[in-house]
Amino acid sequence: QLLRLDRWEGVLRQELRRKDTSRMFGSCIFSALYLEKPIDSGPMNDWPWPEHGLLALDYASGKRPTAEDSAVATPSFRNLCQALHLCSLTEEQKVAALVPVAHELFLSSLQLRTLLLLLETPNARLQLFELLYLRIVDIQNETLARDVLDESCNFCKLERFNQCMMFPFVQPESFAFEFNLKHLDHRLASLAVFKLCEVEGWVNLPEPTFVADEADEDGTDEALFWRSSKE
Repeated sequence: QLLRLDRWEGVLRQELRRKDTSRMFGSCIFSALYLEKPIDSGPMNDWPWPEHGLLALDYASGKRPTAEDSAVATPSFRNLCQALHLCSLTEEQKVAALVPVAHELFLSSLQLRTLLLLLETPNARLQLFELLYLRIVDIQNETLARDVLDESCNFCKLERFNQCMMFPFVQPESFAFEFNLKHLDHRLASLAVFKLCEVEGWVNLPEPTFVADEADEDGTDEALFWRSSKE
């Protein structure tokens, strides 16, 4: 069912003439692991599905809140905050309790920030942020919520997010960018940084470094990166 949904979103993306910012060739699926090993062989539709074993993946739909969608009303949001604050569940259990209803919620950046501050552990905050990020109605203000996360949660290291999903809302001056050029979305985000430097000046990008993969003796990643740059 998930593969069918992925194919449907791919067709819809083409009909709407949206640019492909995915990690895996027009797919909403990324960070796929089989038996805890990354699957880098191309689209999941072409992957030879085994008959057993554990497959783990993330799915980020292209659907976003519309202009007509509004954040949870203040009284309802106050009740939600009170319930989370007073319940005896652990931090992670509180987040898990929101999973079945997360798709029904629309939140403002300030409301998500408030929910994050109700949790004390960095891991629980990160889980909640990942769960509700795509439910933010004023995504241009998402920094209000992201600033609550632990400093180690640099958006470039949030592997459960497509890099192009968050990049447009980042204040680049305050980030140390780190991209894995094996991934299409990382490569596209890095190109956006370079294009920005072309306009504002390369002095804004001090001492950039490229570290080749030890298993990549031919420099394939680097070649793909520069080919994308020329395109």
